[in-house]
Amino acid sequence: MRSLRAPLGALGLLLLAVPLLPAFRPAAVRARLRAASNAASAVAASPDEFHRFLQAVRLRTDERATIALFGPEDDASLAEAAEALAPRRVVGRDGAEGVRVIAVYRRGRVENPPAGAERLPGGFLWKR
Repeated sequence: MRSLRAPLGALGLLLLAVPLLPAFRPAAVRARLRAASNAASAVAASPDEFHRFLQAVRLRTDERATIALFGPEDDASLAEAAEALAPRRVVGRDGAEGVRVIAVYRRGRVENPPAGAERLPGGFLWKR
C-alpha cells in the first residue's frame, strides 16, 4: 500500500491543478501584464490630468515647502513635478518620511480622500 501513496498523491495534485491551467496560457499572461503596464503608466495616458494636478498642488502650497509625491514613480514624472512645482522641493515615496505635505496623484476621480486631505483634480493634497 505504501508504494501507491506517492503516485496517488501526485495524481491528486495534478487533478487539482488542471482547472488553473487556462490562467497560465501565454496569451492570458500577456493580457494581464499589458493591463498592469497600462495602469502603471497613468501619466503617459493622461499628461493633461497630471499637469492640472501639479498646478493645483502649486496653488495650494508654500514656495518653501517640501512635497512628497505619491503616484507615478518614474524619473520623468518626478522631474516634471519638480519643474512644475519649483522652487518647492519634490521627493518620491522614498523621501517622504518627515515631509509635511503629501500630494497623491491617482488616475481618475478620488472618491474618498483621507480625513483632512483636500481633493484635487486627479488626486488629493494632505498637509500633516
